[in-house]
Amino acid sequence: MDTIRYRKTMAESYFEVLGLQEAMAVAVKTANKITKNVNKYGGIDKRDFLRVAKDLIQVNAVGALKAIGKFIMSLDTSPRDFLTGTIALNMGEKAYYIMFGERLTRSDIRSFQSMTPKPMWKEDEKENVKQAIEIAKKMSGNYTGAAKEIETIVKGLSDHPKVKDALLKANESLEEINEKFSDSQIARLKKEYEPLKGKSTGVNPEKFAKLRKMLRNMKKDMLLQLVPAGIPIVSSGAKAILVVHHGMKWSQLDRGKLDMEFDMGEKFVDIDDKVMKRIELMMKGTRQMKNDIQNMLNYLMPPEVVDMVKDKFGIKEPQGKIKIR
Repeated sequence: MDTIRYRKTMAESYFEVLGLQEAMAVAVKTANKITKNVNKYGGIDKRDFLRVAKDLIQVNAVGALKAIGKFIMSLDTSPRDFLTGTIALNMGEKAYYIMFGERLTRSDIRSFQSMTPKPMWKEDEKENVKQAIEIAKKMSGNYTGAAKEIETIVKGLSDHPKVKDALLKANESLEEINEKFSDSQIARLKKEYEPLKGKSTGVNPEKFAKLRKMLRNMKKDMLLQLVPAGIPIVSSGAKAILVVHHGMKWSQLDRGKLDMEFDMGEKFVDIDDKVMKRIELMMKGTRQMKNDIQNMLNYLMPPEVVDMVKDKFGIKEPQGKIKIR
């Protein structure tokens, strides 16, 4: 009895899994493009095009991809070239290899771009870029996740200059910096928070929930970099956190000397007496000290902690509108 030996390597299997994932992520959009084109222009190959579109929507296995590729290769030259070009430019090199058994080169891509109607691969580029930038902003702090989501719109869209710039801008944030701020990062933060200059109240506290978390997780050296940078909200928040949560004296911030750290931790049901004392000292200090603790109460402290401070000092205004006079 003849036996059949399984010869596929783990690398080949993994490649096919990734190819299937790539294909499934954009299959419906690719199918919709094919359907839209054939409904607009018709032609003797309409039935074949609609079959491919239908099969793409339903694809859920490597075998199904290979079957679609085999069918496409059985078509006449014109519809075959149209469909292979559309798939190459929309579904990625791994999916293309699974379907047609050939590697895509840069030369192939250029060739497909020249022979495939632009609406099949360059449709709504301006709108796609706009959508990608919105995703980058919405998923700020998650570069990999945002890029992956953007790639589902159009393969390679995350490499578009405007999209890449939006991804970098959305992710070159406080939480992405682990050791020390560069001059360019400080400059970017200034530009980002400049619209908040002079606004002591009235800004939605929820907007700063992420900023509060990032500042609390920063090392003391990084906070000390932010203090003299003159970044609205951020610099004063960093200064207040150094005083309230790290036990520094106000005069030390000017000299840059360190003192013994005191970290109150995540105490959401009570506030350490030492921390409350520092808050009180800041509330009775210079105008700058009052502004800094005011910003911290409005934007950087958890709401439950702010409520305890308000109760202690008889503050009536809601978080986001607190004024220390």
